[in-house]
Amino acid sequence: MNTCKAALRILKARKLYVIIYLVLIGTMMFSISWQIMRGSTAAGATTYEPESARIAVIDRDDDAEHVAQSLRSYLALDGEMVTIDDDSISLQQAVASNYVDLIAIVPQGFAERYLQYARITPRLRNRP
Repeated sequence: MNTCKAALRILKARKLYVIIYLVLIGTMMFSISWQIMRGSTAAGATTYEPESARIAVIDRDDDAEHVAQSLRSYLALDGEMVTIDDDSISLQQAVASNYVDLIAIVPQGFAERYLQYARITPRLRNRP
């Protein structure tokens, strides 16, 4: 309680400082609010619209079971499909130059192994 009384006595003795402080804080608050309001009305778009991703699909499985084509059609819904060559220099250059955002590689034998594991069904046991 003594600390509060001492703080109030100091504020009472320095009324001019308190008034200057409150005026400066009020002015700063008003100017920041004004800038925010002015900036929000000057913006052209009302919502955020991200750029579509540039995607390349490298097919090393010769489109077995149409896996690569299905992957391309699925990724084309949200991105822009890009064609690049399947050699290490082209892949490195596409990534380094920011030509593509995503490179999806379908490896050799993927469709066959996928179908092999998809046919395996787990056995369910009855527990007592």
